Amino acid sequence: MHSMKKHLFVLLTLSIFFPGCNNVEREFEFSYPQIPSIIQEDVLRRAYLAEHFWDNIPWNDTTITVSMDKLRKHFYEYLSLINETGLSRANVLLNDLASKASSAPCSFTEPLLILFDESLNHPNSPMRHEGLYISVIDVYIENLPVESPIREKLKWERELLIKNSIGKVAEDFSILFEDGGVVKLHKIESELTLLYFFEPDCNSCKEGVFLAENNDAFNRFKKRHSVIAVYTGEDIESYEMVAGSFPAGWKTGRDINNEVTVNRLYDRRASPSIYLLDKDKRVLIKDGDVESVVKYLEEMAIQPQ
Repeated sequence: MHSMKKHLFVLLTLSIFFPGCNNVEREFEFSYPQIPSIIQEDVLRRAYLAEHFWDNIPWNDTTITVSMDKLRKHFYEYLSLINETGLSRANVLLNDLASKASSAPCSFTEPLLILFDESLNHPNSPMRHEGLYISVIDVYIENLPVESPIREKLKWERELLIKNSIGKVAEDFSILFEDGGVVKLHKIESELTLLYFFEPDCNSCKEGVFLAENNDAFNRFKKRHSVIAVYTGEDIESYEMVAGSFPAGWKTGRDINNEVTVNRLYDRRASPSIYLLDKDKRVLIKDGDVESVVKYLEEMAIQPQ
């Protein structure tokens, strides 16, 4: 439930602020571009299709309505094709699609923005890629009218997305630990620091702890480094009821000044949300889940002391 709150808000916002086209007369039917017969090799045919996938879209036709289910099918087929072109070219192709969609009078603007968010930004999407998504919404921000509420919403979202990027120093905040001590994140001395943002009533958070505790790489990690479960909400009573239930080797604390929420310091699109930091508090993993973090730790091949 926690992982869906933000994205439900996004979809509702899009539906509110993108009015439908007037004089709708027919439903849009996708048609593939015709591949020149001279192109015979499958790899080259797929490359051509990736470059020309949307050639037959009537971008300026205001008399059509778009079925999300049908468009979604073709959109994910397109993502599969451009994935074969390499990251740099995929970025160019996505930006070109975003430019056409955001410049169109209606019909495709909202559906494609929803699909960009769903595929590149949703925490559970296997295609999630923050850099590509930021690049796409930059195009939307540039092309949408200045007075557009959705443009303002995307600017707000972008501001949060660019914080704590991989390789950058994580945002600092004060943590009140169970023993009563208050420590700034940047003052924690540890070769690596794992922040486990959680909610007291979150079943996924409890399951995440269980999965981590049953992983050898994680158990080796917590013997040598800092693992901190952090609560950033205001329900102190609920927090205190669960704060002592974390396994040995975990430290538990809360954002004493509510800085993370008020100042929007950390992008946390699901609960739990995990950040892994190096000794200088530079971000190694941003807004990860337990599975991705465990995989990272296993690849690091951390050895016990």
